[in-house]
Amino acid sequence: MALAGEIADFDLADIIQLIGRGRKTGKLIISGAQNYITIYFKEGRAVFASPAHQRDYIGNILVRRGVVTSRDVEEALTVQRKLRKQGQNVRIGSILAAKGAISRRTLEKFVRLQIEETVVAALSERSGRFEFVSEMELDDDDILIAVDPEWILLESSRQLDEWGELGDKAPAPEAVFVINPDPEADSTVNLEIDDWRLISLVNGIRTVEEIVNRSGLSRLTALRMLSRLADNRIVVENNGRTCAPRQWELVPETYRPPAPDKNLLGRIIDRLRGL
Repeated sequence: MALAGEIADFDLADIIQLIGRGRKTGKLIISGAQNYITIYFKEGRAVFASPAHQRDYIGNILVRRGVVTSRDVEEALTVQRKLRKQGQNVRIGSILAAKGAISRRTLEKFVRLQIEETVVAALSERSGRFEFVSEMELDDDDILIAVDPEWILLESSRQLDEWGELGDKAPAPEAVFVINPDPEADSTVNLEIDDWRLISLVNGIRTVEEIVNRSGLSRLTALRMLSRLADNRIVVENNGRTCAPRQWELVPETYRPPAPDKNLLGRIIDRLRGL
């Protein structure tokens, strides 16, 4: 199945539906104005998705969420490189699960979250190109979930609408909140368990971005809840802290492992440059 074209001329949602209904296996590459994304399909169902230039994106998500450490990811990347030299293409998530850094159930949850976030970013594109190729770079052992495209499109469309509604009302990523000490703060608001979990993360030190990442919720859900808590003045912004006017992105900022130490030749070259 050869399928390619300009995003401006086709609805990406229709393309994804076509792949699903045709039960096609392969990858949809989206080269948009803002994002370069790959969505993998097996027999019409979405099984993986990530920014195409970030093959360890699941590792980025897990570090950002505090589920694993950056050291865990670095070690998994080392293992992955060794396996590739042996002709094995194993994903970062599978390696982390195999070494006991994360449970398979938790990994499945975040793979689903990764697919959702990536498809939302893809559907937000209004220009660029797309191409579907019948190539599958994932082994069966590497496929953790298979998501119905119809469901993921409905969910992604809902999230895009909610991102639009949330708009500038979302607190800035660098904002810092404290629990309102005023005993007369609105006590008529019905709080759910997730609300209390979010409140428990508010300590006057963590930024909104850190709270969202630690919440275990999607960024959209956590931001919507935090905005509601702020509107009802259950939490208030800490005026003693400044916040940067930075906007939320559909594809979040990623963790980048530190550059490896230079070898002896690299250190000699640096020394010569300094002479």
